[in-house]
Amino acid sequence: MAIIRRIRGLSKKLGSSGKDKIERDVALVLYFAAIAGAIVFHNVRISQYSYEKLAQSIEALTQHDWITPEITRVYDEARKHCRKN
Repeated sequence: MAIIRRIRGLSKKLGSSGKDKIERDVALVLYFAAIAGAIVFHNVRISQYSYEKLAQSIEALTQHDWITPEITRVYDEARKHCRKN
């Protein structure tokens, strides 16, 4: 969990200090991938976002066609979990 939390923290910093939209978009995808991974693999929410807000944010991110299938699968599982809670 420490590594997941660190990835979340670093990607959050990059998201706010990214040089351009691409850097900020990648940081956002990594940020939510860390949150989704914590939910899916550890059943832990490492964000203060509500489950409803997390599901909405993850849903919006899945619209990027450059996200890998592996991240998309984790997003999908996290979204299912969020909707149950």
